[in-house]
Amino acid sequence: IMMSVPKWMAAQRIFQPCKAVLRLTFVIILKPAARFTFTFTKPKLFFLAVFFLLFVSVFVYAEEVQPPDLFLKKASEILKSGKKKDADFYTTRYLASCLSGSEQGCSEEKFESYIKERQLPPKAFLPAFWDKSFVEWFVTASRKMWAVDPQFIREKQRSFEITRNTFEDKYFVTVVAYPQLECWFMTEKGVASKLKVLSVGSYREQPTIFFGKTIKGQFSFQFTQSALNTQRRPLQYLWKPEFFDLDKDGIPEVWIRYNIAWGNGFAQALEIYKIKDEQELVLLKRFQGSPDGIARRLPDGVIEVGNRVITPNDTQENEKIHIESWKFEAGQFKKDSEKDIPCPWNTPQWGEYVNY
Repeated sequence: IMMSVPKWMAAQRIFQPCKAVLRLTFVIILKPAARFTFTFTKPKLFFLAVFFLLFVSVFVYAEEVQPPDLFLKKASEILKSGKKKDADFYTTRYLASCLSGSEQGCSEEKFESYIKERQLPPKAFLPAFWDKSFVEWFVTASRKMWAVDPQFIREKQRSFEITRNTFEDKYFVTVVAYPQLECWFMTEKGVASKLKVLSVGSYREQPTIFFGKTIKGQFSFQFTQSALNTQRRPLQYLWKPEFFDLDKDGIPEVWIRYNIAWGNGFAQALEIYKIKDEQELVLLKRFQGSPDGIARRLPDGVIEVGNRVITPNDTQENEKIHIESWKFEAGQFKKDSEKDIPCPWNTPQWGEYVNY
């Protein structure tokens, strides 16, 4: 039985510090205890056991939990050696720990100073006609994507297991990605105004899907891994993978929905994978909404794909999204209906198309 790569690496992070703890415990506790008495009574054994557990927990906790300002300090030190990729890893950990900015160890002033030191080139512009709350989600979501438990972070590889899901006690799916920073500007009256820093998934080191079987809740057997098709563009956001039985054959398909940073905005993709012969994932269908579009599955299995439409009489502020609804019938995807709606990202109703 094999442990999955993400879990195996996470286990390594926990057991390696424990080795050092055990050595220290032998020197600090067990040797003095042996001199203290040659016959261990039950009360003494109980006392030593409790003391040992407390001692170990302090060391393990210290290994896993670090204050945000330490991440920024590490990033600054690494940046001096020119290793921007490594610096972005620690900066991303800082941003993921400072989502509101008011957390202990977070400082907007220190972060702005570091970003000047990082010298990020301008990457794109956030559309001025987007609803302000959607702009805030777009920036924050790119940071929150990396806010995972430390056991899912692999420092040596500079990677994160950014999301995961399981189906009953049969299958697991998880996605591993590598962060990089991008500098986006907000525009006002056609002029770049405020700087926004996004932490996106690198396209050079493609986000990777790990899939396999579970036994008694444990990831136990890993199938062949596959990469997300981000079309050589960064990953802006990834929703939690879903298991949904599209063809009603008793074996669920794996659904992965994500945003690609595309020009001054994004494209949204929905990939559907079949589980083939209980040993691999095979792409069944990929849907993609053009820049600032939509690609999602509704609860009843209907798939909505939206493409931006701008007519000669329209402006970007009142642009529309042309939505096609697709159903899966008799082994094929068939278009069921279509309609035009106001672009949701320009309205306060954008949340209906992000969370449903």
